[in-house]
Amino acid sequence: AEQHMYERPVLDNGLRVLSSWMPHTRSVSICIFVGAGSRYENDPQAGLSHFVEHMLFNGTVGFPGNTLTQTLEGFGMQVGADVNAYTTCEATVYSLSVALDGADSAATAFDVLDQWATAATIDPAAVADERGVVLEEYRTTETVSGIISARFDETYTAGSMYEDCDP
Repeated sequence: AEQHMYERPVLDNGLRVLSSWMPHTRSVSICIFVGAGSRYENDPQAGLSHFVEHMLFNGTVGFPGNTLTQTLEGFGMQVGADVNAYTTCEATVYSLSVALDGADSAATAFDVLDQWATAATIDPAAVADERGVVLEEYRTTETVSGIISARFDETYTAGSMYEDCDP
């Protein structure tokens, strides 16, 4: 891989890699930053990046169904704390933090990121199920704190390229 000072390493296929090794904790954090966020979606596509983010947790070729989550939990990882993803206006980020306790933990974490990047399976039944999960997340924006947060975002981003950008 090509590497320059002050830049993240770039693989031959153009993928930029960001990793962080924490020797005092004997763990590694790895992420994939996908340049697909809500800012790049038009009306018919609104929410697609966020929905795909959710769907990648529902299976890949190498980790069908919920086996991805079960495999990572077998290494002591917890979804939310150690296995997570989020969508912003600019990107969708998939991240893993794994303890280097066993010989297979880091290799499996890299396998998961590879599967997320190249081998997602989008099962129609899982799409229907996940739709309810995403709609429930949306409903949380209709609470008092969600409304206040939305008004803050509207004021803060008014007149910027992020105006009306809602991941």
